[in-house]
Amino acid sequence: MPSRHLSGVGPIFKQLARHLLEPIEAGSIPVGGLLPTEEEIARRHGVSRHTVRQALARLRSLGLIESRQGVGSIVVRSTPKSVFSETFSSVDELIRSGRGTPLRTHFVEGIVADARLAEELSGREGQSYLHIIGTRPTTPNSDARIAGYVEVYVDAIYSGVRDALPTLKTTIAEAIDKLYGVSIDHIEQEITVDLITRKQAEALDVKARTPALKIRRKYFANNGRAFEVATSYYPMGHFKYQSVLRRN
Repeated sequence: MPSRHLSGVGPIFKQLARHLLEPIEAGSIPVGGLLPTEEEIARRHGVSRHTVRQALARLRSLGLIESRQGVGSIVVRSTPKSVFSETFSSVDELIRSGRGTPLRTHFVEGIVADARLAEELSGREGQSYLHIIGTRPTTPNSDARIAGYVEVYVDAIYSGVRDALPTLKTTIAEAIDKLYGVSIDHIEQEITVDLITRKQAEALDVKARTPALKIRRKYFANNGRAFEVATSYYPMGHFKYQSVLRRN
């Protein structure tokens, strides 16, 4: 593991944890192998022993290493144990899956769509939206790993859903249904690949420009109008999408 001083995005211990993770994922330090000692890691990266311990605790929480008395930090997995998985074949199944890992909201604002955004949202220029940014955990636990970065636009007609966001236990679409009686007629889904931005990287605790699965879902009501558009970014290794195809 070469010497490297840290100057990336986010807290120093998280930057260090990401750097220690690289040779584990690459197989340079195989399962059963040992990480350098705390003292050596601190010296190589120009950080304190306390920072090293925080970084190692981060790797333990991901199930990647175990610390053993008199031995050191042993690699026990090459990939994090928590991967967010989606398996569904209908609108109802999608809504049920969202109840287990509701969005954790970090930012909310009201905006007016310009021509470009309106086209993306299947709306119209000058239309008002509630703009929500949050993260989705792998499990409901408060210390769960963050699986994805989510950006949501809600038609401002339903902006009252904002008050439900801090204690959200289900999907935003289901919360809108409960508040306004707006049922989902259909969902348009588009899956592409993108690169994580610096802002997203900080929230996800990954490197900027990490490849990610980008899933955009447009939720349409019975009147044919898209009342919510949600775009999720799942970095490589954080997400599994599974479907079952049956012959008619």
